[in-house]
Amino acid sequence: MTTRGDRKLQGIYPALITAFDKEDNLNEAVQRKFIEFQIESGVDGFYLCGGTGEGLLLTVEERKRMLEIALDQAAGRVGMIAHIGAYQTRDTVELARRACEAGADAISCLPPTWFYKPDADALIEYYKRVAGACDLPLLVYNIPQRTGLQLTPSLMARLASIDSIVGLKHATGNLYQMRQIINMAQGDMIVFMGEDEFLLPALMYGAVGGIGMCYNVMPQYYVGIYASFLQGDYERATEIQLREIEVAAVFDDFEFIASTKATVTMMGFDCGPPRSPNQPLSDEDTAQLRKRLEEVGFFADR
Repeated sequence: MTTRGDRKLQGIYPALITAFDKEDNLNEAVQRKFIEFQIESGVDGFYLCGGTGEGLLLTVEERKRMLEIALDQAAGRVGMIAHIGAYQTRDTVELARRACEAGADAISCLPPTWFYKPDADALIEYYKRVAGACDLPLLVYNIPQRTGLQLTPSLMARLASIDSIVGLKHATGNLYQMRQIINMAQGDMIVFMGEDEFLLPALMYGAVGGIGMCYNVMPQYYVGIYASFLQGDYERATEIQLREIEVAAVFDDFEFIASTKATVTMMGFDCGPPRSPNQPLSDEDTAQLRKRLEEVGFFADR
């Protein structure tokens, strides 16, 4: 599966954090520095303004600017998937058009199910409208624990009739369902695994790569898993995945955006706190997080 310019949609795509300054504005300098760190770590691209990137808490103009910053800093070295899902359909359409104009490789979109619950027909019409705004490949986003909507194989079969939909980000550990979708599409749909701890098994089940939160803080693990898998060194890939699970378990005891941003700051990238209504970790929790990360050797691995 390719994007414009024949860049393949595959590999390791951090769900990029959004850096803020002390006034809660985008921190372009830190954002560029962090993007460069990720590229040097070997990632294949970025997934912008998703849940980890606090995209739904950014203004439309901020999301456009984030895309411009990332595209400019990457300068074509890696791929760029712009998440465009928004509370209002017209904002989603506007962001889709901007992604197309700016030079993104693909777009991705949550279903609109945070409060109003469209039925299957309404959902199909929604994605048709989004697809009609832009000729980029479109990945739908299956994260039922957040949206309340399960993108089942039968629903994906209907969505597959929309030409620009090329696959999905599958942010659940349901590998059986993921494989059913791949089987249904007979090779015409790609899947990125969106649960970090399932990257290797998802690759074994036919995923083309992963998009994840923890990729921000330990990209070397995911790059290593993917490279080892492609080389057929499944023993090494398993070893790295199990190491990743050991470290990732630390984050299970803390709020995910706050702990990710706190860890990135510990790594030397002062990305600021989460945006309201999310809250930063308390000083006590930050100290506990650092202690736990030190205990599992996180900083020694960098």
